[in-house]
Amino acid sequence: MYEMTSASDSPRQQARATLPDRGPHLTGGLALVDHPAVSSFARWVTEEYRPPKGSDIGLFLPCAATKPYSTSRTYRAVERELVKLPAGGAGRVHWLTVSEPLGIVPHELESAYPADSYDLTLRSWLPIGAFSSRRRPDMGVRADTPTRTKVRLTADERVAMQVIAERVGRFLYSTKDRYRARIGYVRGTQKWLLKRGSTLAGVDIHFPLDDP
Repeated sequence: MYEMTSASDSPRQQARATLPDRGPHLTGGLALVDHPAVSSFARWVTEEYRPPKGSDIGLFLPCAATKPYSTSRTYRAVERELVKLPAGGAGRVHWLTVSEPLGIVPHELESAYPADSYDLTLRSWLPIGAFSSRRRPDMGVRADTPTRTKVRLTADERVAMQVIAERVGRFLYSTKDRYRARIGYVRGTQKWLLKRGSTLAGVDIHFPLDDP
């Protein structure tokens, strides 16, 4: 049961008070986007969640098969770089995961259900790879060889991506006054979701992996 929380509660207190402790492990493809636990989590994050005070830099990172996300290789590599910042600098960074199918998962909630209990079967949902810049995007599929093949998304797949992008956009809009800067350390589908969400929310995100 998702409940309203006081603005004075910390994010961890919010999570413990309002999110389910456990539930069945979720597996599948497209159906996960509309699963009740996924939809409820996404709705709570975009409508009730408030980022921790003092963290004014939103750092968006890709989700991973490894749970919790912060134990993945990407997170550990970024963490090694953050410790090099001047004293107090790392504490201003708020870690955020771009998740298919959840949308945005704040770091404090990565061990909350269902963020810690799902496996997205990409081959039964979306081809693995990156969106092109075309209006009706294609996905690149990495085969066993280095070649890449373009596969057009089905109508259901496009709808699913739009649903997730809208979740991302609602989070960005609800937190637009909380971050001094936003950094998207992502590629592929997560980058597309962040770019689409930022357009919907009217906020700017810097993508350092695009830098020359």
